[in-house]
Amino acid sequence: GTEKLGDAKLASGDAAGAATAFDQGLALAKARASDERDNMEAARDLSISLTKVAALARAQQDYKAALET
Repeated sequence: GTEKLGDAKLASGDAAGAATAFDQGLALAKARASDERDNMEAARDLSISLTKVAALARAQQDYKAALET
C-alpha cells in the first residue's frame, strides 16, 4: 500500500513524496486500528506506519517530529 509507495519514493530520493505517502498510510492505519481494536494485524500495521514516519523524520534530522510520532 502506501508504505511500499513511500519506500519507493524514498529510495528514488523523493523524501517529500515519501513523507506524504507515509502520512497517508499512518492516517489509514490509525483509522483501521481505531475501528478494529481487537485486530492484531491492524495494530501491527499502525506500528509499522508509526515507525516509518518517525524514521523518515529522524533521517531528515527533524528530531521533534520523530519524537512526536
